[in-house]
Amino acid sequence: RRHRFALPLAHTLDLNAGTVDTTPPVPARHWRGTLSV
Repeated sequence: RRHRFALPLAHTLDLNAGTVDTTPPVPARHWRGTLSV
C-alpha cells in the first residue's frame, strides 16, 4: 500500500519542487530542506 501511495506523492513533490524553483533562491532552499526531512 505504501508503494502505491509513494508514486503519486513523489509526482506531487516533483510538481511542487518545480513551482518552488520559480521562487527566489532562499525560500526554495528552505522548502527543499523541509521536504528532505
